[in-house]
Amino acid sequence: MKANASSATTTATVVRSANKIVATGPQVVLAHGVVQVQVTITGGRITNCVALSVPHDNPHSFGGSSAAVLKLRTEVLTKQSAAINVVSGATYTSHGYMTSLQGALDAAGIK
Repeated sequence: MKANASSATTTATVVRSANKIVATGPQVVLAHGVVQVQVTITGGRITNCVALSVPHDNPHSFGGSSAAVLKLRTEVLTKQSAAINVVSGATYTSHGYMTSLQGALDAAGIK
């Protein structure tokens, strides 16, 4: 299932240092806002994953998205992958999150 996204409005960016990669995924445009994820990879492992933007055009979208990204982050850190489960009640945000995350991982060269 697609994230009901109009398009990805930006491309992924990557900053590399000696043992750390910080990659920002593309912005994924959804009906109620934009989802964008930044991932940090240290020593070949995902050590952090942050939602830079979540749908926020109304309190319901923002509240649901904010709660969902906490669950999605935990699952990313556990599974070390963008192949994670959708959060019930935040399907579009979940798919947008996974799309942006996968774009960041692809740009960083992480499989």
